[in-house]
Amino acid sequence: MHDFRPDLVHSFSRIAYLLPHLRGPVPLVMSFQRDPTPRTVGLAARLAALAPPPSGVILDCLTLWAGARFAESDQAIATAWSVQLSEFKAASWPTVVVSNELGWGLVPAEPQARRFRDLAGTLAQLTSAAADNVWLMIAGCPLRLK
Repeated sequence: MHDFRPDLVHSFSRIAYLLPHLRGPVPLVMSFQRDPTPRTVGLAARLAALAPPPSGVILDCLTLWAGARFAESDQAIATAWSVQLSEFKAASWPTVVVSNELGWGLVPAEPQARRFRDLAGTLAQLTSAAADNVWLMIAGCPLRLK
């Protein structure tokens, strides 16, 4: 393992949209594209195991995290996300969670698509309740909700 401290750990490609909204410069970014063990090892625990741990994390995106667990029950997914949120809150670094807004479109006709949309809404509500700040981005314009 390399001994460096990234200023930001980012999981997917939308970082270009998020960087202008971060305070101060972000000179070193560590990027990873996939969660290699989505069900067995918590993301926060893996990040804490970095030496040294990151100084900031962007999880992009919550719907991909949920999709990796879609074979599980909604209750199991919500419980696992609540554990992740607790670990992020206890971490020594700030965490930004990015999610897609799925509830403003048409109600899907397929039961699994409706289930996923409802699950994404449940996870977003859990995230918002645990968050210190909540922002909605519409056409590149930030709207502070909390």
